[in-house]
Amino acid sequence: MENRRRPGRGEPPPPPPSPLPSPSLLRDVSNFKTPRPQAPPLRNPPSPCPLFFTASKKTPSSARPSPAASAFRRRSSLAPPSHSKAARRLRALELEQSRSARRAHVRREKALRSFSRSLSAWLNFLFRDPGSCGCNVDAPLWNRAAGGGSGCGKRSSLEGGGNLGVEGAWRWPKRQRGGSCQNAEAMVAPSTSTSSFSSLQVSLKDICSIEDLKERMSAHLSERSCQEVLSIMSQVTKNIDAGRLKMKSHCPLVTDVGLREKATKVLMCYNPTWLRIGLHIIFGGDLLLQSEEGTSASEDQFAKMVIERQFFSHAGLAKSYAYNKLVEGVYKPGYFEALGSIILKRFILLVLLLDKAKGESTLPVKYGIDGVDGGSPLLFGLQSHIKSSQQVIHGKNSSYITVGPRLYLAPMSHPFYVKGRFQISFNQLIFLTVEFLSEVMHGEGDLLAHLVILGCKVSHQQLPLAEYNFYVTNLFEDLQDGVLLCRTIQLLKSDASVLSKLMIPSNTQKKNIQNCNVALQYLKLAGVPLSDEDGVLVVAEDVASGDRELILSLLWNIFVHLQALHGLEIGDC
Repeated sequence: MENRRRPGRGEPPPPPPSPLPSPSLLRDVSNFKTPRPQAPPLRNPPSPCPLFFTASKKTPSSARPSPAASAFRRRSSLAPPSHSKAARRLRALELEQSRSARRAHVRREKALRSFSRSLSAWLNFLFRDPGSCGCNVDAPLWNRAAGGGSGCGKRSSLEGGGNLGVEGAWRWPKRQRGGSCQNAEAMVAPSTSTSSFSSLQVSLKDICSIEDLKERMSAHLSERSCQEVLSIMSQVTKNIDAGRLKMKSHCPLVTDVGLREKATKVLMCYNPTWLRIGLHIIFGGDLLLQSEEGTSASEDQFAKMVIERQFFSHAGLAKSYAYNKLVEGVYKPGYFEALGSIILKRFILLVLLLDKAKGESTLPVKYGIDGVDGGSPLLFGLQSHIKSSQQVIHGKNSSYITVGPRLYLAPMSHPFYVKGRFQISFNQLIFLTVEFLSEVMHGEGDLLAHLVILGCKVSHQQLPLAEYNFYVTNLFEDLQDGVLLCRTIQLLKSDASVLSKLMIPSNTQKKNIQNCNVALQYLKLAGVPLSDEDGVLVVAEDVASGDRELILSLLWNIFVHLQALHGLEIGDC
């Protein structure tokens, strides 16, 4: 009863029971009241200051310096006034020296930029007008009679400024020396091929008159080349008329607008100057040889309109096959087959004419750069994805090459230079000629091989060196491939053999070094020192890596030992 007695008012209440731990499924509650054993003390207690960095704003008490250490630090910082004054002067001296070094560095960089601009201006003037720099710009003996090329280091106009008649500046030299065909009667076919030419005249009656064709060809081709073209076309037209070489029966170039646009783009890959010459030979009309004053875009538009309205159509054929002359687009059976044969003849004749004409006026690389040092304008445009006559017909051996931020299309059969000097840029991979031929021809796996069997061989291939942009924008970057150095040596030494030793495309560091080695070897033979004023030897790796001081020293040595001599010779004259 006493145990159940309530506590009185004066007695304190009993303490509340301790809170029990949260129940757990894996806890043994049989010895719940058994006290837990205490863990043994650690031998190395953890330091109150953690070894790792913490973002705590409070500094641990053990890390705070003691008052004695602070007093010792204050006593040690007290130094004589002379020592503190010397330290300040030392700091001022170091600051002045750093400023002086910075000013010297700025002056040096400014001098390097000024000197590089001067050398860039000299190189651009040399490339643009080598004759004014004392270089021998006379064309080779075989090309001199034709007045081939400008001879002033400037690429022949791609827009074809002026008239492109018989008196063109880049005509074939043999015809100007008296071997030209003055009229149609001067070109007489061999007696053994009289029947072939008579059949050719019948086959080409829907395209042009054979007499007019001979006369217009004689203005741009030699007599021998004219006879070769007519002989080849006689074989080609014979196979076309026999049906062994033909387009599809529905003539997709007329019925399919997309294919017609692709074929037009293929023909527009030609240089507008050459394209107008080819169209003039086939269709006639002196207006095609005259370029009005204006932009090149207007000339391209004019040539494109001629192709669309005359090259892919025939007014006389449409009139003869029409059901009703008042209704257009409705023709009798056989119209598209006949129109396809005419378009195919025109296409092959145009490619063959331009290939022969350009082949006769091309400047070989052993004499210089075609279109720059002589020869004639480039056959294909700079922004064209077609670079050879075989690609126009076949169009399969092509591939894109990427170097840096630019994309270039090059035939795989020849080295195409892609070191960022062509000003060409494409965004898509389009093979126009492959799609055009595969969808137009009937039963032809390889049109080029078929034409070779018939004797129709086209061989012109536009060299990548002819498309190189000989202009210095960034001196130290543009000289890394070695092409501009070799061009400088070629102009100052009048030795074009250095161009044939270039490794093109120069899209790797090894090729750049090889080209620079070629240039340095020629400079060594010319007596140009290959070391700077401190005696440091300039090697190919220095030029290929863009070492500024060594490149400037090398260019200065070239200017003193090669360019200055030309200036003295001019002054003596």
